[in-house]
Amino acid sequence: NEGGFFNVSTGPNKMEGIIETIKGLDFEATDKYTLLVTVENEVPFATRLPTATATVIVQVLDVPEPPVFNPTENVIAVSEDLPVHSELIEYTATSGPDLAKKTVWYRVG
Repeated sequence: NEGGFFNVSTGPNKMEGIIETIKGLDFEATDKYTLLVTVENEVPFATRLPTATATVIVQVLDVPEPPVFNPTENVIAVSEDLPVHSELIEYTATSGPDLAKKTVWYRVG
């Protein structure tokens, strides 16, 4: 659990191990986590027994992300006698590595 992305707790019947996320997952950063889960009795036996282990592989699926502007707001000053069709600003939207596979449309609303 490097990075502290997951937590494991004991379920209400004390027989279940419940794994949950405690941080957001990001496919572009890490697409797979391998967790080693151990279990032992709540009250130890008189003789120490080996713990049971299970490997849980969490496969993170990529979710398409919309393009975003950075910064989200841009203030520009222009002269009132600016000719029609004058370029005001070049503004680029970005969205991770999959933006090159997308077609984006710009419009003023």
